Amino acid sequence: MAEQRMVYEQAEEMIHELNLAAEELQEMITNMQSIAQRMEGGVLLGRGGDAFSVALRQRFCPAIERLSEKLRQQANYVQTEMYDMMEAERRISGLFGDS
Repeated sequence: MAEQRMVYEQAEEMIHELNLAAEELQEMITNMQSIAQRMEGGVLLGRGGDAFSVALRQRFCPAIERLSEKLRQQANYVQTEMYDMMEAERRISGLFGDS
């Protein structure tokens, strides 16, 4: 059986970075929605402006939202695996009296 190990400090750093990236993507969505609103307010008039605004709101922002959610899911996955590994190590230590 292959040995499984986890460097908890690196796992915690990965969780932090994934959550930070998800937050930054949420900020990007807010910025893009602001740009779309300016487009609709008359910065870029006509079909081109409308198409750009629609593309931001209906395609770009939802795609970035999905990516942000996937990053959060990955952060949760790493955290769950880390806790499971810690619990397994605690139980094994208890079996062998390494407490």
